Amino acid sequence: MTEEVAEQLLNNTYTELAGGTQKEVTVLFTHVSNYTSLAEGLSLSLLHGLLNQLFDVLVSATFQYQGTVDKFIGADLMAVYGSPLPLTDHAWMAVQSALLMHRGIQTFNEARTLRNQATLDIRIGINSGVAMSGNIGSSQRMEFTVIGHEVNFAKHLSQLAYYPDDKVLIGENTYQLCTERLQAREVGTIRLNPQGAAAKVYGLVGNELIMPNNPAAPE
Repeated sequence: MTEEVAEQLLNNTYTELAGGTQKEVTVLFTHVSNYTSLAEGLSLSLLHGLLNQLFDVLVSATFQYQGTVDKFIGADLMAVYGSPLPLTDHAWMAVQSALLMHRGIQTFNEARTLRNQATLDIRIGINSGVAMSGNIGSSQRMEFTVIGHEVNFAKHLSQLAYYPDDKVLIGENTYQLCTERLQAREVGTIRLNPQGAAAKVYGLVGNELIMPNNPAAPE
């Protein structure tokens, strides 16, 4: 997490860390859709360096908009906005992080292309809603995280590589919270299981993703 969030947690008695509570958050997952094929062609030392360079880009974009890195999952990242501390406009912060990640990965890939190296195909999924925030684990090892349907949905969005033109997919909850500040198009509906309700999915439009006349868009 950022130093500012860490200081707030250290300076206050934050009982949620010992238990858990339901709260409104936005969750962002990144997914490298071509990671398996790329990793098979690299030595372990080159793969190690590649992942560290990739996470430098993704973590920087997360912290820029007050997100917390929840965990690294192989080549993927899970970030949370609004936990452990509340965050005003958490959905919009996550969308802006996605924009920054998108730009950063473009630059990252351009540099790799100049060196005749394989590029990374990054997908980002974002969803907002109520999640359980708190410690999860065993008596030997616990970790602070968020769990719930909305979290699972965000992860699923990041893995939808069959939307080739949409590098960033957002759930309807996030779309409704940011609808006046971004350009997005409905790309379809999905459900996590056959018995579940179908939910709309939106793709952020264009390379810039954010409406040009929006003063909140990053430079």
